[in-house]
Amino acid sequence: MKEGIITSFLSGKGGVGKSFITTNIAIQLTKKGYKTAVIDCDLGFSNLSTLINRKVNFTVIDWINQQASLNDICDKAPQFTLLTVSNNFEHNTVSNEILFNALDQVIKYLKKNYDFVLIDSPAGSPPIAFWILDVSDYSNLVLIDEPTSISDVYRLCKYVFNVTDDYKFNAIINQSENEEDGLETYSKFKHLIKNFLKKDIPYFGQVVKKNIIAELIKSNQCIRITNVDDDIRTQFDILSNQIIKLNKD
Repeated sequence: MKEGIITSFLSGKGGVGKSFITTNIAIQLTKKGYKTAVIDCDLGFSNLSTLINRKVNFTVIDWINQQASLNDICDKAPQFTLLTVSNNFEHNTVSNEILFNALDQVIKYLKKNYDFVLIDSPAGSPPIAFWILDVSDYSNLVLIDEPTSISDVYRLCKYVFNVTDDYKFNAIINQSENEEDGLETYSKFKHLIKNFLKKDIPYFGQVVKKNIIAELIKSNQCIRITNVDDDIRTQFDILSNQIIKLNKD
């Protein structure tokens, strides 16, 4: 039996819509008939449960502390199975070594039982971000058209390539004004990576900025976004198909 693919979503800074991207790609994969799990690794600031209107009953930390079973921490929502590592600052009570060993076991279980495992990484480069990079088959960099977004992701890539020269990244542009604007943002990033790191990070797709997105997220209706806007649904359909294609390749 082929094991599931692990793919992560990272950014250099917060507020770029990484959790929004992760959530809606996972929803599309489930709609296409794939067993999909998502791990919210934004320690202390997890919000994926909010985006799909779920209450976090148990976390990975609860499992570590023997207050829940592995089955308990897998919230089998209609959209996808969600695992939250820590939804407050309880992770500070365990060492990174214990946490990462536990997460290794979680990954092993999910790979055997799901077609796709998506990991929502915290912004920046905390220790868990490097664990995420290590366990992922490839990672997706979420960027917006802001100098700090592009430069922060560049620094992350520089560090990773110094450690693993052939690491597989893809670029996803979020909050673009239109398709041309998104491609221009990718072109800026590609030029930076090509010139200074001598690397080529493929363009994976983009999601344009629309008022309906902010309105639905504000009213806790993120899961309706791909149902009410044809353009956004098409963009997430493209992104999910890219992930499926990479899995087949």
